[in-house]
Amino acid sequence: MAKASKLYFLLFLIMFASFTAKDLKEEETIVVRESTVDLQIRVGEKIFVFGKANGNLEKVKVGMNVLSFAQVPKIEGVSSTYQNFTWKRNSNGSIQIQSNYKPGPVTLTWTIHSNGQLKLEANGYIDQTQDLIGLSFDYQVSQLKEVSWLNSKNSSGSFLLESEAKDAAMDGKNILELPEFHKVKLAFEYVGVEIKSENPSIALNMGPVSKDDPIGWQSDISFLSIGKREPVKENILSAPGKDSEILKTNTDRKIGPMILWFDFH
Repeated sequence: MAKASKLYFLLFLIMFASFTAKDLKEEETIVVRESTVDLQIRVGEKIFVFGKANGNLEKVKVGMNVLSFAQVPKIEGVSSTYQNFTWKRNSNGSIQIQSNYKPGPVTLTWTIHSNGQLKLEANGYIDQTQDLIGLSFDYQVSQLKEVSWLNSKNSSGSFLLESEAKDAAMDGKNILELPEFHKVKLAFEYVGVEIKSENPSIALNMGPVSKDDPIGWQSDISFLSIGKREPVKENILSAPGKDSEILKTNTDRKIGPMILWFDFH
């Protein structure tokens, strides 16, 4: 009987230890390593590398596998230029990296969460001559094997990149164009990523077929959002000690929040 009790006690300790290890892993602290050239942010077995030149994502490491997934520094469709970036640890333990662009202003904010997911948010204004904002990424096309997608109307599809790229090249078109995308999965040789949109109006383009094609997008994948004009209230000082409120139509287009979620695995 004593032996049985000891056995049950040992089994309990093993179960408790397993549960505790799993629980600690899920709540693991995000570790930041800063050098002169980049920020390396580790969450469990994942490492996200952001360049200090502009605060953009450069590559991702999952386990022993590295994927180049470089955020394009230039915001497509916007004449604003990069100014500076800052980073901080939020009260909930997540890491925030914010890049600022002017004129506009336009702000891009990455948030790295303790579950290993990344959130990218764009906010700000673009001038009246511009219609959209595009956030783009370049990756190792030779490593991309399969693409699957779901749009905001629950239509879905998938294809092997090699065959689809050949067909697109023959037709002179982009590999994939989704006017209203909800989710896309990119299966690379060793690493995968699922990208979700919180905005039903965001469009997705994959291409161009050729980097020499001036009509195509100059990046491997782009997420596009149309800016919208809206009335803005302003207080104008009409006389000493007196404010008068006027309503004017802002000639700039407001963007955002344009929100994308990234889950590398």
